[in-house]
Amino acid sequence: MTYFIKTIVAGFIFLFSFSNIQSQSVVFSMPDEIYPPSTSFCIPVSVSNFQSIESIQCAI
Repeated sequence: MTYFIKTIVAGFIFLFSFSNIQSQSVVFSMPDEIYPPSTSFCIPVSVSNFQSIESIQCAI
C-alpha cells in the first residue's frame, strides 16, 4: 500500500514539475517506510533545487 501511495505521489510530483518547463529540476525526496494496514501516517517530503513555488496540494 505504501508503494502504491508513493507511486501516486511521485507521478503527481512529476506532472507538477513537468508542467512548469521554465523552472529548474525540482527534487522531491521521500523515505522508504512501511506502515501496517488501517494505520494513519504522514510521509515527510523534502524538496530541493527550486525557486518560487507558491503552493502544492495532493489528496489520495
